[in-house]
Amino acid sequence: MAEPGFHLQAALTQTVPELASCAHAYAVACQVATSNVLAMPFDWARLEYARAVRLGLIERSMLACANYARWLNALERLTLGPLARRY
Repeated sequence: MAEPGFHLQAALTQTVPELASCAHAYAVACQVATSNVLAMPFDWARLEYARAVRLGLIERSMLACANYARWLNALERLTLGPLARRY
């Protein structure tokens, strides 16, 4: 078992660039997690579009699908701004 304060000693012995790298990795991970949660309604819309096509409610068309995807991606970028995923 590690002695008390061992983690503090290890953190103090790390160099500043190593700590900055860890902080940057944490910030990126938080941004990705937030982005994925905020993008759920758009994923749901994609899923519902696919279901409607499978049920025959919407005509099967590669052009229509591409236009819908382009429109939904633009809406996602407009709504979420820098948190939007890039395709």
